[in-house]
Amino acid sequence: MGIFKKLFRRRKNEIHMSAEEAFAPESAQSAPSASEEKKPEITGFQPAGVDEEKLDLLASEEAEALGRAYYCRFEPPEDAGIALRSCLRALAGSIEESGADFCVSLSDASRVRLTRSPLPGSAGLPEKLRANLEGCPAAVKNRLDALNCFISVLPESKGNNFEGAYAEFLASLQSFLASLNAELDALMLLDGDRLVDCKGKLIWDGEGNTELSVPVAAPEASNEEAPEAENSAQAEEQSLPQQETPGQAQADVSEEETPAPEEKPSAPDREEKSRALILSHGITLDASRAVRPDSENVYPRNIKEVIDRASALTAAALIARSYALKNSASPAARSAAILERYDKLHKVKSNFSPKELSYLKDPNAGRHTVNMLKAEAAAALLWAVGLFELGWPDEAADAAKLNDIFKGNDTAFLCAAAKPRTKEELLDMYDLTTRLHAMCVRASIKELKDTGLDPDIIYERHYALNWLMGIGGFIPWDSVIPTT
Repeated sequence: MGIFKKLFRRRKNEIHMSAEEAFAPESAQSAPSASEEKKPEITGFQPAGVDEEKLDLLASEEAEALGRAYYCRFEPPEDAGIALRSCLRALAGSIEESGADFCVSLSDASRVRLTRSPLPGSAGLPEKLRANLEGCPAAVKNRLDALNCFISVLPESKGNNFEGAYAEFLASLQSFLASLNAELDALMLLDGDRLVDCKGKLIWDGEGNTELSVPVAAPEASNEEAPEAENSAQAEEQSLPQQETPGQAQADVSEEETPAPEEKPSAPDREEKSRALILSHGITLDASRAVRPDSENVYPRNIKEVIDRASALTAAALIARSYALKNSASPAARSAAILERYDKLHKVKSNFSPKELSYLKDPNAGRHTVNMLKAEAAAALLWAVGLFELGWPDEAADAAKLNDIFKGNDTAFLCAAAKPRTKEELLDMYDLTTRLHAMCVRASIKELKDTGLDPDIIYERHYALNWLMGIGGFIPWDSVIPTT
């Protein structure tokens, strides 16, 4: 029996089944009578002024085919009913409520029933979707575990314009749910026996398949079933390539991993490369600038330190965004949910800088934009460890992609999967970014506008690279000064 048929089977004095009952084995459920299968009863939700005899009641098979099932997350969970009630009042002609059920009268008098049930993460999914969860990617498992609410939608009767009214209602409802789940990207739809996102991308089918974008892939383990603690310790000790402090021998590298010797570009070569790239973007402003340092006095920070900093920056940026969005519902609750998830995977509460902690304790409006821009610094740090690609600094980094990296993978996994840029690549990016920053500082407002550059993006990248490469010494994040 299909999931919808189980969920929406009607008996006298029984409005709906819980998610747990619906997903229970067939043997645990009593079979409905033939009369119950034919037509769903409409009891207890009689909108005023509607003649039931003029309505076309849907047979259970048709209703099941038209029904929708949404898996999502509400923070706090007890606000689910309040949020849905507010949404339905804006979308429907009238609504009636009984317990966890809403009966909605659409503009053409069609009637639709919504039922919400608490969901204990992946443990509350249908049996088929729970299969093979042990071996599914962490990015999938973490998203499924974040789910805490199941919402079912079932049309019960047709008015004179059912198809149009119902399609419009579903589109508006889905848009509302997506907006509530934007930061956590938690909204999923049941498509047959598969879970998909709002764009139809496969999240999980219980058979090991997913189209979810996992930003990095786990490296092959050199030792079978290496203990997790040992892997974590190795990840923490791993550092950016060629990291070597004065008087300290470089770590042993196997012959297979030893890169072929190549000629390192000099400072003049690097300047020429940067100026050529700037000119290729149609920017003719003076890009001359004495840029330090060279490869002999750069000692990048280790990978774990970089990922810790990037995760804290991304969390702060997402929290600031939740407060800054004017249509954001319950920003404090959403921010708490973001913080909870990031702390569970990345221990961000111990990685925030003093200024970031100050903002989180008092997220006043005057500091939202500044903290939203921290996503640009996070993008630069993730680029340095090979987990993100940077574009030309005229367009903001994709916050959703940054969030994808951190919400589906813990710190140890990211450390192990990192593919750090070489020291020469870091120096090339530092040279280019410093020249662009100096150009923005010196340019007039009109000149800067003509370049198309975003000075805020450039500043954040320059700030992050200074911290990463120890320009001016290994100083705390809040004390960095990206000089031009």
